[in-house]
Amino acid sequence: MIRINLLPFRAARKKENIKRQISIFVLTTLFAFAAMGYVYIQLESEV
Repeated sequence: MIRINLLPFRAARKKENIKRQISIFVLTTLFAFAAMGYVYIQLESEV
């Protein structure tokens, strides 16, 4: 029976998933701060 070692593939896929999650978190955080900044500027300009 042929045995295939899939551990390097799984490790690479896990590392890719971690990078993707970090980038999504960073982009979501930046978007949230941008939205809060926009709302703040709009409220300050009304006063």
